[in-house]
Amino acid sequence: MMKKLVWTAIWMIVVGVVGMLFYGFQFDEEEPAVPYELKWAFNADELDQLVINSNYGSVIQFTKSTDGTNHIEIKGNAPSKAINQIKSSTISNKKLEINSKVEKNIGLLHVQLTETSLHHQITVSLSDKAKIDNLKVSADNGNVVLNNVTVRNAEIHTALGGVTLSNLTTNTVRAETDMGMITGSKINGRLYAITGSGNVDIDHMSGDSIILTKSGEVNLFQDYVASAQIGTSVGNVTISLPSRYSGRFDLKTNLGQIKEPKTTGESDQLIKVVSDVGNITVIQR
Repeated sequence: MMKKLVWTAIWMIVVGVVGMLFYGFQFDEEEPAVPYELKWAFNADELDQLVINSNYGSVIQFTKSTDGTNHIEIKGNAPSKAINQIKSSTISNKKLEINSKVEKNIGLLHVQLTETSLHHQITVSLSDKAKIDNLKVSADNGNVVLNNVTVRNAEIHTALGGVTLSNLTTNTVRAETDMGMITGSKINGRLYAITGSGNVDIDHMSGDSIILTKSGEVNLFQDYVASAQIGTSVGNVTISLPSRYSGRFDLKTNLGQIKEPKTTGESDQLIKVVSDVGNITVIQR
Protein backbone atom coordinates (compact mmCIF):
# COMPACT_ATOMS: atom_id res chain seq x y z
CA MET A 1 0.00 0.00 0.00
CA MET A 2 2.79 2.42 0.98
CA LYS A 3 4.74 1.67 -2.23
CA LYS A 4 1.64 2.41 -4.30
CA LEU A 5 1.21 5.83 -2.61
CA VAL A 6 4.85 6.73 -3.23
CA TRP A 7 4.62 5.88 -6.96
CA THR A 8 1.36 7.86 -7.19
CA ALA A 9 3.03 10.91 -5.66
CA ILE A 10 6.01 10.65 -8.02
CA TRP A 11 3.66 10.32 -11.02
CA MET A 12 1.74 13.46 -9.97
CA ILE A 13 4.97 15.44 -9.73
CA VAL A 14 6.08 14.28 -13.20
CA VAL A 15 2.71 15.20 -14.66
CA GLY A 16 2.91 18.65 -13.07
CA VAL A 17 6.36 19.37 -14.47
CA VAL A 18 5.37 18.16 -17.96
CA GLY A 19 2.30 20.37 -17.82
CA MET A 20 4.37 23.43 -16.90
CA LEU A 21 6.68 22.80 -19.84
CA PHE A 22 3.82 22.05 -22.25
CA TYR A 23 1.94 25.25 -21.43
CA GLY A 24 4.99 27.41 -21.81
CA PHE A 25 6.12 28.34 -18.31
CA GLN A 26 9.32 30.37 -18.64
CA PHE A 27 11.95 30.28 -15.93
CA ASP A 28 13.63 33.68 -16.07
CA GLU A 29 17.36 33.91 -15.95
CA GLU A 30 18.63 35.90 -13.02
CA GLU A 31 19.42 39.48 -13.91
CA PRO A 32 23.06 40.39 -13.19
CA ALA A 33 23.87 43.10 -10.67
CA VAL A 34 25.67 46.22 -11.85
CA PRO A 35 27.29 49.04 -9.85
CA TYR A 36 25.40 52.27 -9.30
CA GLU A 37 25.66 55.53 -7.34
CA LEU A 38 22.86 58.09 -6.77
CA LYS A 39 22.46 61.24 -4.71
CA TRP A 40 19.67 63.49 -3.40
CA ALA A 41 20.32 67.03 -2.13
CA PHE A 42 17.83 68.86 0.10
CA ASN A 43 17.41 71.93 2.29
CA ALA A 44 17.58 71.71 6.08
CA ASP A 45 13.78 71.84 6.52
CA GLU A 46 12.89 69.77 3.46
CA LEU A 47 13.23 66.20 4.82
CA ASP A 48 12.29 64.55 8.11
CA GLN A 49 11.44 60.96 7.10
CA LEU A 50 13.62 58.39 5.31
CA VAL A 51 12.17 55.01 4.25
CA ILE A 52 14.24 52.24 2.64
CA ASN A 53 12.65 49.09 1.20
CA SER A 54 14.89 46.46 -0.37
CA ASN A 55 15.21 42.79 -1.23
CA TYR A 56 18.59 42.78 0.47
CA GLY A 57 20.53 44.49 3.25
CA SER A 58 21.62 48.06 3.86
CA VAL A 59 24.51 49.77 5.61
CA ILE A 60 23.40 53.22 6.76
CA GLN A 61 25.69 55.87 8.20
CA PHE A 62 25.10 59.45 9.28
CA THR A 63 27.89 62.00 8.91
CA LYS A 64 28.23 65.70 9.63
CA SER A 65 28.28 67.86 6.53
CA THR A 66 31.60 69.57 5.93
CA ASP A 67 30.26 72.24 3.57
CA GLY A 68 26.88 73.09 5.12
CA THR A 69 24.85 71.19 2.52
CA ASN A 70 22.58 68.20 3.05
CA HIS A 71 22.46 65.10 0.91
CA ILE A 72 21.76 61.37 0.86
CA GLU A 73 24.04 59.17 -1.21
CA ILE A 74 23.36 55.54 -2.07
CA LYS A 75 25.64 53.16 -3.92
CA GLY A 76 26.28 49.48 -4.37
CA ASN A 77 25.46 46.69 -6.82
CA ALA A 78 21.91 45.86 -7.89
CA PRO A 79 19.87 44.60 -10.86
CA SER A 80 18.95 47.30 -13.37
CA LYS A 81 15.26 47.01 -12.45
CA ALA A 82 16.08 47.89 -8.86
CA ILE A 83 18.32 50.78 -9.94
CA ASN A 84 15.56 52.22 -12.12
CA GLN A 85 13.19 52.13 -9.15
CA ILE A 86 15.74 53.88 -6.96
CA LYS A 87 16.21 56.58 -9.62
CA SER A 88 12.49 57.31 -9.55
CA SER A 89 12.58 58.14 -5.82
CA THR A 90 11.96 61.80 -4.99
CA ILE A 91 11.44 63.87 -1.86
CA SER A 92 7.76 64.63 -1.35
CA ASN A 93 5.98 65.99 1.75
CA LYS A 94 9.27 65.86 3.68
CA LYS A 95 9.63 62.13 2.96
CA LEU A 96 12.08 60.21 0.79
CA GLU A 97 11.12 56.60 0.12
CA ILE A 98 13.79 54.54 -1.63
CA ASN A 99 12.18 51.39 -2.93
CA SER A 100 14.44 48.89 -4.69
CA LYS A 101 12.32 45.77 -4.30
CA VAL A 102 11.92 43.79 -7.51
CA GLU A 103 10.18 40.52 -8.31
CA LYS A 104 11.41 37.61 -10.35
CA ASN A 105 8.89 35.82 -12.53
CA ILE A 106 8.64 32.06 -12.91
CA GLY A 107 5.83 31.65 -15.44
CA LEU A 108 2.61 32.66 -13.70
CA LEU A 109 4.22 32.49 -10.28
CA HIS A 110 6.14 35.29 -8.62
CA VAL A 111 8.90 34.93 -6.13
CA GLN A 112 11.03 37.72 -4.77
CA LEU A 113 14.55 38.12 -6.07
CA THR A 114 16.84 37.60 -3.11
CA GLU A 115 20.56 38.18 -3.22
CA THR A 116 22.16 37.92 0.20
CA SER A 117 25.50 39.03 -1.28
CA LEU A 118 24.10 42.42 -2.37
CA HIS A 119 23.57 45.47 -0.19
CA HIS A 120 23.11 49.23 -0.31
CA GLN A 121 25.66 51.62 1.15
CA ILE A 122 23.75 54.72 2.27
CA THR A 123 25.37 57.87 3.66
CA VAL A 124 23.27 60.68 5.13
CA SER A 125 25.22 63.94 5.38
CA LEU A 126 23.52 66.62 7.49
CA SER A 127 24.36 70.19 8.42
CA ASP A 128 23.86 71.52 11.96
CA LYS A 129 20.37 72.80 11.14
CA ALA A 130 19.12 69.62 9.46
CA LYS A 131 17.71 66.49 11.11
CA ILE A 132 15.77 63.37 10.20
CA ASP A 133 13.04 62.46 12.66
CA ASN A 134 12.01 59.04 11.39
CA LEU A 135 14.02 56.26 9.79
CA LYS A 136 12.43 53.03 8.54
CA VAL A 137 14.39 50.21 6.92
CA SER A 138 12.93 46.97 5.55
CA ALA A 139 14.84 44.10 3.91
CA ASP A 140 13.82 40.64 2.76
CA ASN A 141 17.29 39.10 2.91
CA GLY A 142 20.54 40.49 4.24
CA ASN A 143 21.91 42.41 7.18
CA VAL A 144 20.93 45.93 8.18
CA VAL A 145 23.60 48.10 9.81
CA LEU A 146 23.07 51.53 11.42
CA ASN A 147 26.19 53.48 12.35
CA ASN A 148 26.46 56.95 13.93
CA VAL A 149 22.73 57.54 13.44
CA THR A 150 20.75 60.23 15.27
CA VAL A 151 16.97 60.16 14.71
CA ARG A 152 13.87 60.55 16.85
CA ASN A 153 12.50 57.12 15.90
CA ALA A 154 14.05 54.20 14.02
CA GLU A 155 12.39 50.99 12.81
CA ILE A 156 14.36 48.14 11.24
CA HIS A 157 13.08 44.80 9.97
CA THR A 158 14.77 42.04 8.01
CA ALA A 159 13.21 38.68 7.30
CA LEU A 160 16.49 36.76 7.04
CA GLY A 161 19.58 38.50 8.36
CA GLY A 162 21.08 40.32 11.29
CA VAL A 163 20.67 43.84 12.66
CA THR A 164 23.64 45.84 13.94
CA LEU A 165 23.26 49.14 15.80
CA SER A 166 26.31 51.24 16.65
CA ASN A 167 26.50 54.74 18.14
CA LEU A 168 22.74 55.23 17.90
CA THR A 169 20.94 58.17 19.52
CA THR A 170 17.15 58.02 19.42
CA ASN A 171 13.96 58.24 21.45
CA THR A 172 12.91 54.75 20.34
CA VAL A 173 14.46 52.11 18.09
CA ARG A 174 12.70 48.90 17.11
CA ALA A 175 14.92 46.20 15.59
CA GLU A 176 13.25 43.01 14.38
CA THR A 177 14.40 39.98 12.42
CA ASP A 178 12.63 36.71 11.75
CA MET A 179 15.94 34.83 11.78
CA GLY A 180 19.23 36.45 12.69
CA MET A 181 21.29 38.10 15.42
CA ILE A 182 20.71 41.56 16.86
CA THR A 183 23.81 43.32 18.13
CA GLY A 184 24.19 46.81 19.48
CA SER A 185 26.78 49.09 21.06
CA LYS A 186 26.43 52.59 22.50
CA ILE A 187 22.67 52.89 22.16
CA ASN A 188 21.14 55.98 23.77
CA GLY A 189 17.35 55.61 23.85
CA ARG A 190 14.60 53.06 24.30
CA LEU A 191 15.23 49.71 22.58
CA TYR A 192 12.83 47.05 21.31
CA ALA A 193 14.79 44.03 20.00
CA ILE A 194 12.83 41.06 18.65
CA THR A 195 14.15 37.98 16.84
CA GLY A 196 12.46 34.72 15.98
CA SER A 197 15.74 32.82 16.15
CA GLY A 198 19.08 34.32 17.08
CA ASN A 199 21.15 35.81 19.86
CA VAL A 200 20.75 39.37 21.12
CA ASP A 201 23.93 41.08 22.30
CA ILE A 202 23.63 44.69 23.51
CA ASP A 203 26.66 46.51 24.90
CA HIS A 204 26.79 49.96 26.54
CA MET A 205 23.03 50.46 26.66
CA SER A 206 21.64 53.76 27.97
CA GLY A 207 17.87 53.49 28.26
CA ASP A 208 15.04 51.06 28.88
CA SER A 209 14.92 47.91 26.79
CA ILE A 210 12.54 45.14 25.79
CA ILE A 211 14.24 42.08 24.28
CA LEU A 212 12.44 38.99 22.97
CA THR A 213 13.79 35.88 21.26
CA LYS A 214 12.25 32.46 20.78
CA SER A 215 15.60 30.72 20.55
CA GLY A 216 18.84 32.42 21.46
CA GLU A 217 21.00 33.85 24.20
CA VAL A 218 20.61 37.41 25.49
CA ASN A 219 23.48 39.54 26.80
CA LEU A 220 22.74 43.05 28.04
CA PHE A 221 25.31 45.49 29.43
CA GLN A 222 23.79 48.66 30.90
CA ASP A 223 25.88 51.81 31.23
CA TYR A 224 23.19 53.65 33.21
CA VAL A 225 20.39 52.62 35.55
CA ALA A 226 17.34 51.59 33.49
CA SER A 227 14.58 48.99 33.31
CA ALA A 228 14.69 45.91 31.12
CA GLN A 229 12.19 43.21 30.13
CA ILE A 230 13.62 40.08 28.53
CA GLY A 231 11.91 36.94 27.32
CA THR A 232 13.34 33.82 25.69
CA SER A 233 11.98 30.34 25.12
CA VAL A 234 15.39 28.66 24.96
CA GLY A 235 18.61 30.43 25.89
CA ASN A 236 20.67 31.86 28.73
CA VAL A 237 20.25 35.47 29.82
CA THR A 238 23.10 37.55 31.25
CA ILE A 239 22.65 41.13 32.46
CA SER A 240 25.38 43.45 33.71
CA LEU A 241 24.18 46.42 35.79
CA PRO A 242 25.95 49.48 37.21
CA SER A 243 26.69 49.28 40.93
CA ARG A 244 24.21 52.06 41.75
CA TYR A 245 21.20 50.03 40.54
CA SER A 246 18.67 49.89 43.41
CA GLY A 247 15.55 48.69 41.60
CA ARG A 248 13.72 45.36 41.73
CA PHE A 249 14.18 41.96 40.10
CA ASP A 250 11.54 39.60 38.71
CA LEU A 251 13.38 36.55 37.35
CA LYS A 252 11.75 33.27 36.33
CA THR A 253 12.95 30.16 34.49
CA ASN A 254 11.24 26.80 34.20
CA LEU A 255 14.50 24.93 33.71
CA GLY A 256 17.75 26.58 34.75
CA GLN A 257 19.55 28.44 37.51
CA ILE A 258 18.99 32.01 38.69
CA LYS A 259 21.73 34.22 40.12
CA GLU A 260 20.97 37.77 41.23
CA PRO A 261 22.60 40.36 43.49
CA LYS A 262 20.95 41.84 46.54
CA THR A 263 19.16 45.12 46.04
CA THR A 264 17.24 47.56 48.21
CA GLY A 265 14.36 47.87 45.74
CA GLU A 266 14.11 51.59 46.49
CA SER A 267 13.98 52.90 42.91
CA ASP A 268 11.32 52.42 40.22
CA GLN A 269 13.48 50.42 37.83
CA LEU A 270 12.58 46.78 37.17
CA ILE A 271 14.65 43.99 35.63
CA LYS A 272 12.21 41.30 34.49
CA VAL A 273 13.34 38.09 32.80
CA VAL A 274 11.23 35.09 31.78
CA SER A 275 12.83 31.98 30.27
CA ASP A 276 11.40 28.55 29.56
CA VAL A 277 14.79 26.87 29.37
CA GLY A 278 18.01 28.63 30.34
CA ASN A 279 20.05 30.18 33.12
CA ILE A 280 19.49 33.77 34.27
CA THR A 281 22.49 35.66 35.60
CA VAL A 282 22.41 39.26 36.85
CA ILE A 283 25.58 40.93 38.08
CA GLN A 284 26.44 44.38 39.40
CA ARG A 285 29.78 45.92 38.55
